[in-house]
Amino acid sequence: MHTAVKKIETALKSNLLSPGFGKYDYQTGQAIFRVESYSSNLLKITITIKLNTLEEIVGYAYYDINQKKMTKWVERN
Repeated sequence: MHTAVKKIETALKSNLLSPGFGKYDYQTGQAIFRVESYSSNLLKITITIKLNTLEEIVGYAYYDINQKKMTKWVERN
């Protein structure tokens, strides 16, 4: 989860991501994410980790557009 959050944050800082869907593949599974506008200066990112063991983890991250960084990250199982 942490690796996906950092990768999304880097892409947002570089303006390589905009609201929408995306996916990162890893050896042990994949991270599927959705970036959406939450307020005028916040983006909400919903991240679903699907492991090869069929385990699934969902988390949320909030990206501050002005500060150009993730301000909050919550895992929900």
